Amino acid sequence: MRKVALILLSFVTIAVALSTVDDGHQKTTGFQHGPAHRPDFLDKVSKRAREAFTEIEFDEEMSRTEILEAELEWAREHGIEDEVREYQLARQSFFRNHHNKVDEAVKALPETLVKMRSYFRDHSLSHAERAKALHRLFKSLSPELRALVQSTRPSMVDKLATSEYFPAHKLRKARKEAMLKENE
Repeated sequence: MRKVALILLSFVTIAVALSTVDDGHQKTTGFQHGPAHRPDFLDKVSKRAREAFTEIEFDEEMSRTEILEAELEWAREHGIEDEVREYQLARQSFFRNHHNKVDEAVKALPETLVKMRSYFRDHSLSHAERAKALHRLFKSLSPELRALVQSTRPSMVDKLATSEYFPAHKLRKARKEAMLKENE
């Protein structure tokens, strides 16, 4: 009994020690898009200044150009203009890359849909073989192309994401099993 208590106490001690270790990552407050995801330069200014920056960034009345200029004006007031410019450039680069990937996916969409259709039209494939072929094709696509494929085939959105390709196949299998039982 004493050994069990010592083992339990050591596990609790290790768990507490591990939960309080500073691993260099900023702890969040439990919501996904919280302070851990904000730009680092906001840690260098007051709470009121952070709120002002957020108001600028999410202002729905200003154009994007006006927002960029207002952010730079805010940065000049707080002496962190270079960091804000760097942040803006990184953000622009991210969206430029994203738009390029989407453009590539749009160009590849017709060929992908033709390939998918060929699996459905190939009567030499079993349902399981067709499901595997579609799964392999889907997994080989870029995330952007996957999203486009899913948006064009709404009946397959959940099935492709969860690997439940053919619920009708499962129903057919259940009917077959029921018929086999009846025929016994």
